[in-house]
Order: sequence, then structure tokens, then C-alpha cells
Amino acid sequence: MRNLLILLLLFSTGTIATAEHFPGKFEEKRVPQNTLLQYKKSNIDGSHESQIALYYHDALNIEAFKWTPGNARGTSVNATISAKTLNVIEFSAASVMADGSIIPRAQLRETSPTRFSVQLGEQNTETTLNATLWHSYDFDFASLGFAYRHLSDPRADFNFSILDLDMNKSPPPFIKFGDVVMRFENNEVKLGKNAAHYTINGYGLDNRGGNIWFDSQSKHLLLFEIEKPDERGFTSNRLELVKTATMSAKQWQEFKVSRLTK
Repeated sequence: MRNLLILLLLFSTGTIATAEHFPGKFEEKRVPQNTLLQYKKSNIDGSHESQIALYYHDALNIEAFKWTPGNARGTSVNATISAKTLNVIEFSAASVMADGSIIPRAQLRETSPTRFSVQLGEQNTETTLNATLWHSYDFDFASLGFAYRHLSDPRADFNFSILDLDMNKSPPPFIKFGDVVMRFENNEVKLGKNAAHYTINGYGLDNRGGNIWFDSQSKHLLLFEIEKPDERGFTSNRLELVKTATMSAKQWQEFKVSRLTK
């Protein structure tokens, strides 16, 4: 009966009631600082593969770096996270070149609760969005992986909104795509790890969700397989953790440049 009610909620109204406050509390000891998480990104069938590395700089700053082997340029996105809301309060995107140079591309800042400033090149826009708890799907749910570590009850439903740039419009506005719910299913072994398995779906994923797993011990986002693609060239979305390592900030900068071809 419960699942039927959820389906009716998803498909009849297209909305899910999101929580008013983060269901947990930030604890610095739960953050794996100076830690690299390397992921393999592809369609669910394994095609269109690329690489993503996520680096935890410190307690509230993470950076994602995406590259395709053989390319001379990669993309870096830095995120600063609020200890109070566990939302991202600033994104900074840049191109990283094989010679080590960095070219700023875009910035998004939370100027007040639900108010955002977006800078794309020379263009600046302001927007108001009603979203108390939110994550970016285009950021490969890296902020969701960060927030997950601080949930008080990982078995409880976790409701949040998805906010992202709408790349189907020019210039792309920052919008609320909708709400989703992440629901605990069971504990199981996945990719050789003891993992917590969840389903994730809702209007924020066009009701084309899927499954997501977190390592039960480390709390790392271990894997997701979601039907909705998050960028052009993809037909679905799969993200798999393939490597973890501890490294300094200097080693992280060297890591990024070493993945690019001059």
C-alpha cells in the first residue's frame, strides 16, 4: 500500500513533500578530508565512458574533476557547503588545461536562503527558487554523497529538490527541476562492499530514476544507476567508485594535470 501511495504521488501530482530541515547534523569527523574518490561514468550499459575524480579538500569544500583520456582539457567544479543546511552555497566551474593553467567559466552563489546569483562569462543573473534541501544532478550527486554522511537515520526516506542549469535553453537558467525521494531498500554486497541500497525517483528526475548505493563503512557514494541522463551524449547515467586514495592538495593539483594530454 505504501509503494502504491508513493507512485500515485509521483505520477499524479509530480511532486514530493521535501523536508524543512536537513535530517541530521554536520560533524566534521565524518568528512574524509584530503581524500580522492575516483569514479567511472557511463551509460548504464557501460558505453560512453569517462572519468570523474572527487576530492575532499577540507571539512566543507569538495572539488570534482572530469576528463576524458587523450584530451588536453578537463573540467573542474569546486563546491563550498553550508554546515547548517548541507546545501552547496557556492559553485565555481573552470577549465583545467594540460599545461596547468585554469580558465574560470562560471560561478553560482547562494546570496540568501532560496536566492541565487549566477555568473556565466560576462552575464550575471539572479533567481529565487523554493528549495530548502537540494542537490545538483549535474554535479553527479557529489553533494548528496557529502550530505549522506551526516544523516541521523540512513533508513528513513530522504527528500530533496534537484536544482541545476537548464542546458536546453540559451543562456541556461538555474532552475528547480523538481523533488525526489531516496528510499532505503536493504543492505547488500555491491562491488565487493557491504552497501546500503536505495531507490531514488521523482519529478526532479523526470520519474526516470533508479538505484543508488553507499558504502556502509566509509559512507562513500559507491554506485548509482539512473535512467535519466545528465548531459548530452548519454542515454542514461551510471557512476561507479573505482578507487580511493589519500593525497595532499599539491598532489591533487598534480593529479589533475597528469590526466590530461599535452
